[in-house]
Amino acid sequence: MRKIISTIDRYGLIKIHLQKHLKDTEHFFRQFIEPPHKSELSKKYAKRFQKHWEQLWTFLCHDGIPWNNNNAEAAVKAFAQYRRGVKGQIGEHGLKEYLKMLSIAQTCRYRNIKFLSFLRRKAGIWQNIPPEVLPGYLPFNQARLYARKLQFQRREEWQEWTHAGKRPSFIPFIPDRVYEDKGWVNWADWLGFSFLPFEKARAYMRKLGLKNTDDYKDWLKSGKRPKTIPHEPHNIYKYTGWNGISDWLGTGNIQNQKKPKLSYEHAKAYVQTIGIKTWQEYVNWSKSGERPINVPAAPDKAYHEFESWGEFLGTQRIANQKKEFWNYQQAREYLATLNIRSKTQFITLCKNGTIPSQIPRDPITHYRKQETWVSYSHFFGKEKI
Repeated sequence: MRKIISTIDRYGLIKIHLQKHLKDTEHFFRQFIEPPHKSELSKKYAKRFQKHWEQLWTFLCHDGIPWNNNNAEAAVKAFAQYRRGVKGQIGEHGLKEYLKMLSIAQTCRYRNIKFLSFLRRKAGIWQNIPPEVLPGYLPFNQARLYARKLQFQRREEWQEWTHAGKRPSFIPFIPDRVYEDKGWVNWADWLGFSFLPFEKARAYMRKLGLKNTDDYKDWLKSGKRPKTIPHEPHNIYKYTGWNGISDWLGTGNIQNQKKPKLSYEHAKAYVQTIGIKTWQEYVNWSKSGERPINVPAAPDKAYHEFESWGEFLGTQRIANQKKEFWNYQQAREYLATLNIRSKTQFITLCKNGTIPSQIPRDPITHYRKQETWVSYSHFFGKEKI
């Protein structure tokens, strides 16, 4: 037995290594069991060995069979103690319930898991055991316990972890589908964190004093976000009060589509009183923080009445039919210096004030009347006749 135990300690319960000891057992049988015995005690044990000899060495002929029956004996002893405690007075229903608990308790004992910790869902059945021993996925409660021990705060962290190949086989890749009808609530419940109600979460965010979206993004990356504040509040609070990032931060900057803008004439009058002369000056003024929220940052897109930046800023008040435009050749020579490539680019430059007022915004109509029009490519100085 010493040789057998040494082999088990070195290789485990592997048939290919244990079979070599069959010759040792045969030698022992011929030397100590078969010869006649004189004392009653030795005769008794020799008879028992002879009766169960083949069964005693079954573990040498197969993989993974324990070489002793300590587990079974321990389970029987635990039940015997319970039977003595109730003095044998137990019904079938009570016995079944006790045996279930006994099975769990004994399993925890062999796995070196605290029984009460397991009952309180603070310990898992996967602990202290090779992953390949567990068949299939864990029950929902146990799988959720495993997920919570990872201490992830976002679904993205879970996905990164699974893609990194760290997920054991007993945990599903898509738990929301596997456990859909078996206890699944949401990702917050799965990962083990709960968010504050919307009002309290918003109050917390407003106290931080973040001024804009860039500040907010930097704060998210800083690692200072507590578990009770969601990383994606627009999804979590979508139906419970979410009203945009400005409302979330308390900056008062209402989303563009919700801003109460001035009428076109009022906005134009306001801008012209400031003395802005070009599109670029307007852009710089808009970014400076001095622009009121009811004056749009892009009036050319906000107002269908918008004609041109010159008209909006008050720098081109003369009606087109009264303007004195350059002749075709003069306009062409000037445009050639701007390296314009398309009609769309030309119109954009007209809107932002880059094109002088002496060049018509609709050159085709104007220069066809003068019978000098050729083509846009020629007009931009890209083509020669």
